[in-house]
Amino acid sequence: MTVTSDPSPAAVAAAERHDGGRVALWVDRHRRESFWILTAGLILFGTLIRLRQVGHILWEDHAFRETQTAWAVREFAENGINLFISPLPVFGPEASVPMEFPIFQALASLLVPLGLDAGEASRLLGIISFQATALLLTIIVARWHGRLAAVVALGLFQVTPFSLMWGGASLMEFFATALALAMVLGFGIWLDSRSKLALVLGSFAAILAFLVKVTTAPCWAILLLAVVYATARQQGLRAIWRRALLGLIVGPGLGLIAGVAWSRYADAVKATNPVAYVWKSSELTTWNFGTLDQRADPTMWSTLYYRIADLMAGPFCVGLILGALAVIVARSHAQRALGAGWLAVAASGPLVFFNLYVVHEYYLAAIYPAVVVVTALGITWLARVIARATRRGTLTSYSLAAAAAGLIFFLTVTTSYGSLRYFDLRYLNLMPEQATVIAENTEEDDLVVMIGCGMDPSFLFLADRRGMQIAQPEEVDPVWEYQDIDDYSFLYRCNDDLRTSNYLPEGYAATRVEGELFAIERE
Repeated sequence: MTVTSDPSPAAVAAAERHDGGRVALWVDRHRRESFWILTAGLILFGTLIRLRQVGHILWEDHAFRETQTAWAVREFAENGINLFISPLPVFGPEASVPMEFPIFQALASLLVPLGLDAGEASRLLGIISFQATALLLTIIVARWHGRLAAVVALGLFQVTPFSLMWGGASLMEFFATALALAMVLGFGIWLDSRSKLALVLGSFAAILAFLVKVTTAPCWAILLLAVVYATARQQGLRAIWRRALLGLIVGPGLGLIAGVAWSRYADAVKATNPVAYVWKSSELTTWNFGTLDQRADPTMWSTLYYRIADLMAGPFCVGLILGALAVIVARSHAQRALGAGWLAVAASGPLVFFNLYVVHEYYLAAIYPAVVVVTALGITWLARVIARATRRGTLTSYSLAAAAAGLIFFLTVTTSYGSLRYFDLRYLNLMPEQATVIAENTEEDDLVVMIGCGMDPSFLFLADRRGMQIAQPEEVDPVWEYQDIDDYSFLYRCNDDLRTSNYLPEGYAATRVEGELFAIERE
């Protein structure tokens, strides 16, 4: 399906008569070279400004998730790839704690032999995934809404404070969005042209999307319904319903089945570990979806608001407001349906997985492309309205759109929240003291007990050590039935109010080595 708001040939001719040869750069009826050159230039620029992040150590906001991801990369690189395990040696040196299907980690491990460490390889693949998302987004928006909207969306996608922080993170978030957008593109081409190749590739991307991030893919499956409606308005429902049904079944349908099957397998593995069992799906229902009390708490909604406003859409969410107006006044049913689809994607993630989006900022990567597109639709609509009202040509609307996009960027990076994220892009952080103490006072093969550190694997990963996290004293007996205390040489305490004796079996004591690092000895 192609629904474009680019100027018609008659409009192009009129614009050329008004503005002369200058407009040909953008709206040439026979060539698209300028559009693709600009697309390549923006992607190249966005890549170059993120390359420095590859060398940042994994000690920043949500370092626990980044190091959890990179740990599997390290283990796969050292011991070989096995997609049915997810190594996380903070629950025991050989522990596997499957969360998402670890295809991202496996691919990143293939970059390690190039001379990168696990964190660098994971960050580099994160940038590649970010730009794959950018390219797919540009293609889809150009097909549906025109090249101007596509360029504005791509430009914003590269430079908002949110993307400056998370576009180079050691996370599979943008790997998942790239797969989801590949699903959307393949499905749309299949509906439009009956391309079996597009159906197969779109279905494959859908299955992987649900496996890689089961909280991301459903948001984008909503957009497929908007595509069906828009195509039906153009071609008639009778002409497409069989194709639409087949595409939905072999795409998100099979993807959902694969995601559920993987979750059950992962739960079975985690159930065998007396510490990791708390990460089973049945234990995380409230954590994932939140509670009614949380949804009634204005402070939690304000957290989401400021993340979207200050990091993506501009103060007061002006980009989303303009985008919503553009959808409402769109001239065709197809454009209104597609615009509503982008809005639904942007809203669905936080509404369904409320607590996850409040607690973890990086989860907004799942809806970030949709927020950017809605903002771009609003900007291009406003620019064209002003150009028509002032009887200016096409070149004026492009200039106004560029200025508005630049204003959104300026407004976000100058907010207190946005400026922090911009600073993170260029700040080379330092190794945390905890990891330094562990690394300098232990040997590579020493196992370390971590207490009072929650479930954060950061310190052990950065110290390049393995061990066992004990979050609560009541876990002590199950842990030491599961693990042999004699295999462990050291204990590190993140909270100095804790008594080390409460976390060790009877007959063992802890002797201070340095700071909060203790040697484990028999009494």
